[in-house]
Amino acid sequence: MPKMAQVYVAVKYRADHSNRRIVAEISDAFEACGITTVCVERDFEHWGETAFTPGELMRLAFEAIAASSAVVVEFTEKGVGLGIEAGYATARGVPVFVVHKPGADVSTTLRGIAKEVFEYADAGSLAAAARAIAARIPSLDP
Repeated sequence: MPKMAQVYVAVKYRADHSNRRIVAEISDAFEACGITTVCVERDFEHWGETAFTPGELMRLAFEAIAASSAVVVEFTEKGVGLGIEAGYATARGVPVFVVHKPGADVSTTLRGIAKEVFEYADAGSLAAAARAIAARIPSLDP
């Protein structure tokens, strides 16, 4: 039986969890394509209910990235952790895709490792980006 595709969702960490909506929108867009998602803040930290040491948190993130078919970096807002996750994925051979809202300053280095960069303005264009990414995930090729 083929392994179901999983996308690791990397988002800028927010102590107040105000990024919950974008995590849900990204997850919904991929789940509509038949792809599960994993996000550290949602799935491991349970929106702040569970705490890990920095080392444990990175171990969990790296294990999830290694088990994923692709990494999707939401890069509307820059973050050091996003670069670490994208770099680790690239080193492991896991394709990286970037999504961002209009006006975001996506760095040259992130563009250099990304398979593709998608701008989205709303849930509809985010869903279109998810469909395009799903079509490019190697494990889903016909």
